[in-house]
Amino acid sequence: MNRGEFRHIRNRILLWTSLPILCWLMMQAVHEVGHMFGAWVSGGTVVDIDLHPLRISHTFVQPNPIPVVVVWAGPIIGVFLPLLLWIVLRRVWRLKKYLFRFFAGFCLIANGVYLGSVGIEAVGDARDLVQLGVPLWTMFAFAAFTVPAGFFLWNGQGKNFGIGNHAKQILNQDAVGVALFTFVLVVSEWIYF
Repeated sequence: MNRGEFRHIRNRILLWTSLPILCWLMMQAVHEVGHMFGAWVSGGTVVDIDLHPLRISHTFVQPNPIPVVVVWAGPIIGVFLPLLLWIVLRRVWRLKKYLFRFFAGFCLIANGVYLGSVGIEAVGDARDLVQLGVPLWTMFAFAAFTVPAGFFLWNGQGKNFGIGNHAKQILNQDAVGVALFTFVLVVSEWIYF
């Protein structure tokens, strides 16, 4: 194996392993920003946020005068902000737009599956929405829109990740940059949350 082949394999492994972890942690952070925004607009007070990398994120609001707003704001902002980020940054960082597109798709799928899980077993926000009397169809409708939209964003992106007949080389700066950012985020969340 020559140096170029080694670098190509190393970059694929780095990006393929670190990007899903980074997306998961960032998706949780953006989702919790949504809950924080919901608390703010509804007159609630955020008393704590749990973003520890080994736990499912959670925002604690007390008082929480309109909990349905706080709960819905998590998944809604959790898909809107990443989409907005991709739309804006794809024009600014053209060479990195595939990373932001992947993240936006990831957030659409994760938030959709999260609320759509109400059909199997209501957990987290889905359980809270059921307890608040929100009709199940609204969560299914959210999932029916966001999950396919996420897969639509992912469609045709394999070449950017070194997959397929027209595969592109993954740049060192992309693979190493994502891996380093993931490492810093994990350590920061471990220490501070």
